[in-house]
Amino acid sequence: MLETSQNEDLRYEISCLFSSLPMDLPRQTYSSLITALSTGDDLVVEETLNIIFTSFDRKNVSSLRFQRIPIFHSESVVSVILSRVHRSHTRNILKSKSCQILGYLYCGEIAMFENYPSFHDALFFVFDCLNDVDSSLVASAAGAFSLFTTCFEERNIEIFQLLPTLPSRLTELMLSHHEKIVMEVMKTIANIIPTPPLRSIMILVEPNILPNLLWLLDYPNKSIIKETCWIIDIISLESKERIQLIIDAVIIPRILALLSTEKLPDNESDSSMHPNASNIIVNILTHGSEEQKEYVLNEGAVKVMCELWKNINPRFMTRSSSNLLRVLANWSTALSNYWTNLSDHKRKENILKELLLNNNKDNIDRDNNPNNSDSNRNSNSNRSDDSQLIEKLKFFITYHTYVEQFQSLLNIIEK
Repeated sequence: MLETSQNEDLRYEISCLFSSLPMDLPRQTYSSLITALSTGDDLVVEETLNIIFTSFDRKNVSSLRFQRIPIFHSESVVSVILSRVHRSHTRNILKSKSCQILGYLYCGEIAMFENYPSFHDALFFVFDCLNDVDSSLVASAAGAFSLFTTCFEERNIEIFQLLPTLPSRLTELMLSHHEKIVMEVMKTIANIIPTPPLRSIMILVEPNILPNLLWLLDYPNKSIIKETCWIIDIISLESKERIQLIIDAVIIPRILALLSTEKLPDNESDSSMHPNASNIIVNILTHGSEEQKEYVLNEGAVKVMCELWKNINPRFMTRSSSNLLRVLANWSTALSNYWTNLSDHKRKENILKELLLNNNKDNIDRDNNPNNSDSNRNSNSNRSDDSQLIEKLKFFITYHTYVEQFQSLLNIIEK
């Protein structure tokens, strides 16, 4: 009875203590947290963890360091949480909430190893949760890793050194049917992929992530597709060898298919995969070998990139269309340079025809015959398509930036 009464008192004290949750909490508040976490029953601990979690401004992770984080560390909340969840028969809901809290306590800008040595203990606990069979717990652990891996390359390298099996586990979880798990895992990979040594691990060590990236390009969640395109974009920037790995994984045809079928969002709040997906094509055309450039053009890249112009309303530029415009400017430069340096005149002619949206030479020959009424109609249609591309190029040259890039492409078309 005494223990039950004590837990009820603790529960009441905790619920009252954080009813308003001001920014500057009295020191006795944290003492009460320690007491509740150390001596309370599961219900008290769960309520206490909920209170800690809701005290964080989760909408702006970088602002956390200006709030309560240092006080939580100085009051040994982390060690008490870890001590509590390591007890036998701890419910997964407590472990899950603990993972979420530890993620915010140790998110990138807040804590470096030398400042908070208990991070290692937290890291190993969260990794154990990442290997659990409970999908909700795994999702929380994956979310913690997406926060652990923000900002510092040094931290990310040390995490991989401490957890050598982490890459294979992340690669495995990319194929999870739990959307939350996939999203958090992709955020983690997006955080680490810009770091060259870690990128090499994720790409070259078996099982590597490239086949899974191809699979994720068909995922029903568009945010995951966008994250996938961003990761492939980063990989394609590095070298001809990495570009070849992307080509060998048969990713390019799927990227081009996405660009052909997905429409740009028509409002400012939505983001799109188009800029990153199209930038993959630009990277290959800029940094790839001659064979790689020819491959991406033979897959229909010119036609697809020209079609993207139709998705841009030059008088209503959203964030996504503005980003896409920047990529198309880079593509204009890359294609112009490739076309100018190309010695194969037949190949030059074919690229020019694709630019003008005339994909069938026989149709063009018939269009030149004034006695063919059908060909006249086709010719008018083709000229209309040509005019649309040329007029849009002229509009962007006149009213937007990237004048030099678009002018180079226009010069080719108008020759």
